[in-house]
Amino acid sequence: MRRSIIRTLQILGVAVGLVRVAFELDLDLLVEATPAMMQAAVGGTPVAEALTAEQKAQLDAFLEAFGRPGGALDAVEPWMGALTLSSVVAQQAGAASESVDAHFFHRAKADSKSRVAFETVAQQVETLDGLTTEDQVDFLMATVHDGPDQSVAVLNDIVAAWAAGQDDRLATLLYATVEAAPVASMEAQENVLQQMVDLI
Repeated sequence: MRRSIIRTLQILGVAVGLVRVAFELDLDLLVEATPAMMQAAVGGTPVAEALTAEQKAQLDAFLEAFGRPGGALDAVEPWMGALTLSSVVAQQAGAASESVDAHFFHRAKADSKSRVAFETVAQQVETLDGLTTEDQVDFLMATVHDGPDQSVAVLNDIVAAWAAGQDDRLATLLYATVEAAPVASMEAQENVLQQMVDLI
């Protein structure tokens, strides 16, 4: 009886929108936001001009280690270069083409569950594009300084800790990856956390 009552409440919750699944972004809006994101990524100081000769050589070597041509990120701003490098590292680590967020977003959508996003793509782009060029370079070079092998190893460690439910180790690894994050980016993340609290 108790199980049937719980199941009934679950069904009613879905029907009236009481069951909500929270995600970082509304992935339904990601595709239509991509052109604006790419436009923002070429509107400021590009990687080719923002980096010193030494930094540029390190970046090109990093890209080439992953089979990408050196200079592949020359035309975009450093914040977009940083996002691209993260994707390259994830691919090298064997990450699936569909992210965890995407998997559960589509599952919640198929189950007709109400979905809520903590922020929009536009907000993310505004935050990153609003960083100073110096902060953007720090963001980009944080990954480069780890080196190709270490970057992949760190990501694999994070995934392993998450899969094993090792919360303390996961927190330690994640905090270590954001220590070099620009101050403005950290403040933006604090604002997102507050939005999470308000939504919950």
